[in-house]
Amino acid sequence: MCGIFLCLDRSNVQPVTTAIKDLLRHRGPDSQRHISFRLIRHESNDTLEQGWDSANHGSVHVSCVSSVLSLRGDRIVAQPITKEVDDLSLGKSSFLCWNGEAWSFGGAAIRGNDSSHVFNTLCHIAKICRDSSCEFPQVALAEAIAAHTGPFAFVFYDHLSHRLYCGRDFLGRRSLLYKRGLDGSLYISSVPDDRDGWQEFEADGLYYVDLDLSGASSNFDLQRTPYKCCDEQYASLRYTQIGTSSKEARLAVLFSGGIDCTILARLSHDILDADESIDLLNVAFENPRVHGRAVSSGRSPYEQCPDRKTAESSLKQLQAACPNRVWRLVRINVPYTEFVAHRESIIDLIYPHNTEMDLSIAAALYFAARGQGLAEDQSLYKTPARVLLSGLGADELFGGYTRHATAYNRGGLSALQEELALDISRLGKRNLGRDDRVISHWAKEARYPFLDEYLVNWALSASLWEKCGFGQPCPMDDSGTELDPAKMLLRCLALRAGLGSVSNEKKRAIQFGARTAKMEVRKTKGTQLLTKSQE
Repeated sequence: MCGIFLCLDRSNVQPVTTAIKDLLRHRGPDSQRHISFRLIRHESNDTLEQGWDSANHGSVHVSCVSSVLSLRGDRIVAQPITKEVDDLSLGKSSFLCWNGEAWSFGGAAIRGNDSSHVFNTLCHIAKICRDSSCEFPQVALAEAIAAHTGPFAFVFYDHLSHRLYCGRDFLGRRSLLYKRGLDGSLYISSVPDDRDGWQEFEADGLYYVDLDLSGASSNFDLQRTPYKCCDEQYASLRYTQIGTSSKEARLAVLFSGGIDCTILARLSHDILDADESIDLLNVAFENPRVHGRAVSSGRSPYEQCPDRKTAESSLKQLQAACPNRVWRLVRINVPYTEFVAHRESIIDLIYPHNTEMDLSIAAALYFAARGQGLAEDQSLYKTPARVLLSGLGADELFGGYTRHATAYNRGGLSALQEELALDISRLGKRNLGRDDRVISHWAKEARYPFLDEYLVNWALSASLWEKCGFGQPCPMDDSGTELDPAKMLLRCLALRAGLGSVSNEKKRAIQFGARTAKMEVRKTKGTQLLTKSQE
């Protein structure tokens, strides 16, 4: 996972804070590069030129830091990526900061380093637009970005047009924030360095800033052009080819034992080399409010967590279905004192999300992504995997939440359809940016197979009875129990894949399964804000 920070200021180069540098290094430990330069307008002409000059009508100071977690290609490609490194610090070259994965472009799989591909593509289109005097280059660039499949956030500076472009993929699977300084400066970052003023970019198009120096005191106004959907026939490449076969785990699953993550683990078995282990990261918390009696009686608070019990059961199903695969259940036990020690860091990372529910969900993901726990023999173990699979998106696509059943009971299939459409429309705003910031803190990259563009496109066009079983006769599981209608498609898939009891697992929110909800004895609600007094 890569990290991005950029600042535009009219007066001077804004120093990059130590906090930002440290947070970006956590996200991308393989490389970090810092550039700064000034754009000025010379008195002698009416065109923008780069360089220093004592007589000018205004200037823009650009400061940028980008870090890299390298996963693709045969070498580390440092960022900001540019064609001419020497020209980069002078502002005489375009540059790209890329946080994410581009699986394919226009339906063709991308091989090698994807950030280089994206940079070269954007530079090529920007040059064509200038040479042809294109009136709306932002539209062409938005179409090019939308033709890439995969999760991403980026900042691209086009030195030919003196425009800065930025944005997130249309589902918002990667984090990108912005805020305004008191002097009108503009900050863009993957992570916040404080809890004041940061907002998430909407996942609704390409944003851009014209660095027009005709008015030196004007603000850096963000403009937007919407994405255009790619051709429906484009199927994205599901997994990246990384290196040579190894018995060491390169892939881990955020594993509660529920149907979504267990299916992902089972499908991973069909794709990975036979001698490669798969790590299943299961997190459980000591919650004083819930576990007081368990601890006093000598019972482990972690083994009493619902997700730990489900994970143990689902592990047996995976082992039975795929006996030759090495499945490693990593038991990540988090004492209450350790949660308290990391609480402030988690709150900083999730901002501008700032409710008790945000904290309880993020805490589970934060410690799970760290990947540090106990192996089967109770020895200490830390996953070497940099890629983490998440089942997020399955509930939104296939009707897995309790409110979906409630909507159906209230208003039938039409009410259910409206509820599903609402969930998909707000995915980027509700969850993904927040989750990206806490997972990436440990130099891990989360991937969401259920949010693959091709699968989302299919799910949105499929009829309700192809996805869930509300209002229809439900088949039976291996024990003769009628399947839950929620996410019926996945339940049938689990049965076909040999995951008997997994097919009828009920939906359980992560904060309740891992016992991060209401960690303190005082009464709180999930919607309650994390105020200064509570921090």
